[in-house]
Amino acid sequence: MGNLYGYTDYDGPNLEAAADHRRQQSSHVMPMTSSQYTQQQQQQQDRNDRYFEEEDDDENDPLRAGMWMEGDSLAPPCGSSIPLIHSILEFGKVTDDDVMYDFGAGDGRVCLEALVRKQCRHCVGVELEEDLVEKGNKMIENLPAEYKAIKSAAAVATSASTEVEPGDADRPSPQDAAQRTAPRIQLVQADLRTVLDALVKQAATVRNDEAKLDELNAKTDEAGGKGDEDKGGGVECEKLPLPTVIVLYLLPDAIAEIQAELLYLMKKDCRIIFNTWGFPSSCELKPIDVTEVHERNGASTSLFLYTPECYERLAGFEYMLKVYNS
Repeated sequence: MGNLYGYTDYDGPNLEAAADHRRQQSSHVMPMTSSQYTQQQQQQQDRNDRYFEEEDDDENDPLRAGMWMEGDSLAPPCGSSIPLIHSILEFGKVTDDDVMYDFGAGDGRVCLEALVRKQCRHCVGVELEEDLVEKGNKMIENLPAEYKAIKSAAAVATSASTEVEPGDADRPSPQDAAQRTAPRIQLVQADLRTVLDALVKQAATVRNDEAKLDELNAKTDEAGGKGDEDKGGGVECEKLPLPTVIVLYLLPDAIAEIQAELLYLMKKDCRIIFNTWGFPSSCELKPIDVTEVHERNGASTSLFLYTPECYERLAGFEYMLKVYNS
């Protein structure tokens, strides 16, 4: 494995700590006493300290996690710390009903932590580097079977993204099938732009958006008629479930390149969590929430949350502006 860059610091999720977290988040758990809360906070701090002590040993190593590396991808490999990933999951209010995607997933650590901490319905990581995908898939293989089991059909809630037209209620939609058959967690090797295009096409089909489908078909024709299966590294993109949460750690230019696809997915049923950079200032939509995460090693990371409510706020602002100028 020659391209692991700064990803040698992670060998998989701490299942015991994740189980503790789930128990504490459960509404059925009795409120903690002050001493129990103090003990829990100390245990979390100890885990964070151990994580960063291991990093401090290599503080002069340019290949350590958190450093930008050479490369021509949309997101040069850069491993996020596990405490930061936990903050991302809390900030985005990720739950067990979510289908979460991480574009530029590296070794799949965000998906792995989301699965064991939040027990998402599905976690999909999209990564171009073969070595990172191989490492991530080995960690997935090592997970206990209980974490990889697909939720039963009864447990899969029908969301707005899987609605069908009246009269078609007895006929399962492609998205229903995808959510019932897709692996609980998967790390796929593909160009994230290819996967995004496929997801947008699925969303347009579900929404009966003929104008968008015509636009996508024209784009395919201009590209020489190559479909998603020709560009997705063997990934059957049409069988991927639609996301309800997208996590992104991409360079600003990369975000601008895929902005239109992200906005289309977000408009109805999806929220997007950006690590460090959000949509460019030229985008009319502003984040619904922003936070700053301060880590023990002195790093400070900005997180941005965009949801469908962003469109409602924009419409309200434009209406107020129109009234003001009338």
